[in-house]
Amino acid sequence: MFGAERGRKGFKPKECIECHQRVYERDLNQRVVHSVFKEKNCEACHLRHGRLPVKTFIYRSEKKLCGQCHKNYDVELDKLPSVHTPLKGVEGKCLICHNSHGAKEAKLLKEDASQLCLNCHKKVLEEVNMHQPAKTNCLTCHDPHGSKNNFNLKESEYNLCQTCHNYKSETFIKAHGEIKELNKLSCSDCHNPHSGKGKLIRKVFHAPLAKGCSECHKEGKVLDCFSCHKNRDRFIKNF
Repeated sequence: MFGAERGRKGFKPKECIECHQRVYERDLNQRVVHSVFKEKNCEACHLRHGRLPVKTFIYRSEKKLCGQCHKNYDVELDKLPSVHTPLKGVEGKCLICHNSHGAKEAKLLKEDASQLCLNCHKKVLEEVNMHQPAKTNCLTCHDPHGSKNNFNLKESEYNLCQTCHNYKSETFIKAHGEIKELNKLSCSDCHNPHSGKGKLIRKVFHAPLAKGCSECHKEGKVLDCFSCHKNRDRFIKNF
């Protein structure tokens, strides 16, 4: 475990905790303790004599290091089309979010999951009206590591929003019913999924939207833009 069995001619190396007693006691008393640390199996992650200038880790890449136990984690993650930025590339920084020894939060997270996300994603809740899942738990919608969907979403946007919003309810149909083939649209085209104005409408949006979708969507048809924007030639020139 600590290389003691490798000792020869009566030589028995010290246990790591003989020098790192303070660290061991501090992290062992956390609510959640990493199993290899609890078992004092320090050499599962660290080289006894050192080699790399990164906490004497066995591998420079944290993603590869964690992948020793979390089998094929580094390989499978790289196959996903959407990967959380800290985990992209060769290095893979797991320890930005996780403590390696012990933590008070589940999954060895350094902080509550949502607060941890906001350390980097500082502006997502800057508007007064907040989407409840974004306010309480980012992991309701996002996979923190990677996903086959854009923005690390756990499901496609259309299906994900439907887990909370009943698309067949009277209220929903009244608000969106004039839009045909809703499943071909993205909810985030009009709504900010984190925070926004009333109904989470995006900060920058087509002015008629403030009066309702029916201003442009009439009986399943969309009004020609130039029914409002009269000067077609000037519009095209400026565009």
